[in-house]
Amino acid sequence: VLQIETRGFELTQPTLHQPGEVVTLVSDDAIKNAIENLGDLRFMPVATPTDFSTRGSEMQAARGRLDTWLAANEAAELPIEAHNKLSYEEGGPPAGISWFPMRAQEGEGVLPMAQRFFLPLVEPTREDWIFTGSDLARVYRTSDEVGYPAVGFEMSTAARVPFGDFTEAHVDEQMAIVLNDEIVSAPVINQALRGASIIQ
Repeated sequence: VLQIETRGFELTQPTLHQPGEVVTLVSDDAIKNAIENLGDLRFMPVATPTDFSTRGSEMQAARGRLDTWLAANEAAELPIEAHNKLSYEEGGPPAGISWFPMRAQEGEGVLPMAQRFFLPLVEPTREDWIFTGSDLARVYRTSDEVGYPAVGFEMSTAARVPFGDFTEAHVDEQMAIVLNDEIVSAPVINQALRGASIIQ
């Protein structure tokens, strides 16, 4: 039996299979597994002060409301989604805006929620602009134009045109990649993304 230090998703153990039995192989690529197997992946624009003012609020005031909620709920360890679901009258964010924490970098300890860095994100305004991990055709390791490691991805055929339209509408803006209610990256969209793309 071949022994590999970090075999498979969730370190599954090798097992015998009956002849003719269908076996599904799972990639050991951690990035791809995180995106495809853990479910909740979203692409969302980072909110600007204008996004708040058009909703009758200010970014600093909304951040203050978030801080108040975090302080009041620190011991309860409630997920950020609990705050995002509150109405504005209940102390939540303005309609159409949600707050998410940045994911801890590899090797960093996870900070308590109240000490983490948060970004406000704009909820999609069109139904066809809601993208999830199931909209990805493939995810792969690659490098950027100067050779640094990057993550490449390609949208499914059905999602390509809507994703291209979404990114075209947000050129020169930050787009957060939210995985399981944590922001894993927030790159600036340089151009409409209509085919294979990379996250630098």
